[in-house]
Amino acid sequence: MKNLIPPTKKIDWYVTISQQKREPKKSLLLGLREQVQIRYMEYEAFADSSQLVMMTESPFPANEKGALLDCRGTKSWVDLRDHIRKIQTVESQSICQMCGIGEPLTLDHYLPKEEFPEFTALSINLLPCCPICNMKKSDRWKDGTERIYINLYYDLLPSEKYLSCVYSENGGKPNVYFELIDSGQIERPFFNLISSHFKNLDLLRRYSARANSELFALRDPLQKMVKSLDRDSARAELFNHARGVKITYGQNYWRTAVAESLAESDDFLASAGL
Repeated sequence: MKNLIPPTKKIDWYVTISQQKREPKKSLLLGLREQVQIRYMEYEAFADSSQLVMMTESPFPANEKGALLDCRGTKSWVDLRDHIRKIQTVESQSICQMCGIGEPLTLDHYLPKEEFPEFTALSINLLPCCPICNMKKSDRWKDGTERIYINLYYDLLPSEKYLSCVYSENGGKPNVYFELIDSGQIERPFFNLISSHFKNLDLLRRYSARANSELFALRDPLQKMVKSLDRDSARAELFNHARGVKITYGQNYWRTAVAESLAESDDFLASAGL
């Protein structure tokens, strides 16, 4: 999981999209530009201070909300979607940063468009994510006065380790599970946000379901080199692999946690014949 790069030129996208709509919706949307821009400024100010929960309800009447929700479906909307994806790093273009598993084929409205239709085409409210994360998040974004999902544009992810993987064997069968660890180095409110994000997206279970494929991918090469490697050399190979994954995808990427756990496990090395 890594932070995403927030797009710029926010109101420009709204204007361009509005200009491509047919009348009378075009004139209605362009007439709302000033009000929408004020709401954009409020959004950005609250997001910068991690206070998006302070956003007041949408002030627009039903007919205007309908027009704002209809900002999608134009060529400029497609251009906006593609722009958001293209400005991300190569890694973030290929892997959903909300989970670290799927491909980011969709855009999630961090503040739900049904509740805040004026942010339907707000670039900084659109986060690339995989279909599973988008479906699980749906229109939920807070519980009372607390946000329940990390905003990968504005919530700076900590460098401290908070995701751990534990490898064990039961009757010769591998068992891999994940857990969040609170080292005390991450401020409590933010660790709570991380925990909520993982819980609501079912990430620990989703990681465990994929862990065996990673386990076999790392064990099979070791088995082929068993005659030329001793246990210490194999452990060093695994740690080198973990460092490479960590550099590319981050400290708290699930594959990083798996590789580190396997490198520390005598049971795993023994299962590879070492």
